[in-house]
Amino acid sequence: MIFPIGDDQIQGGHKPVVSYALIFLNVLAYLWQCTDPSGMLHVMEYGSIPNEIVNGVDIHTFFTSMFLHGGPMHLIGNMVFLWVFADNIESVIGSPKFILFYFIAGLAASFAHIYTDMGSTIPCVGASGAIAG
Repeated sequence: MIFPIGDDQIQGGHKPVVSYALIFLNVLAYLWQCTDPSGMLHVMEYGSIPNEIVNGVDIHTFFTSMFLHGGPMHLIGNMVFLWVFADNIESVIGSPKFILFYFIAGLAASFAHIYTDMGSTIPCVGASGAIAG
């Protein structure tokens, strides 16, 4: 089994600046996460916690949680899939539609997580839902 690290580029499409910007922002956010000595302060503050969302607290975490990751392998796995697949999709549909679709998929994943256990106090982090969309 060969793990993909690249693909054929779409010729003549839009330049995938949003895909590359998302990779950069995710890596930057992870580096910021690494500045936390406890390792959990940023995750608890900016991760999406179902119990808090259901009670109308920290709604902004729907978006901030999409840039945090649970560890280096979580980040690397997500960024490899973003690198391999997102640039071609963005090239075909264009940057505005791509960023809108990316965040809608991420929000749908967060809603699905919250729906499965509304009382959970465990934070959800990662771009997996947005990338899977």
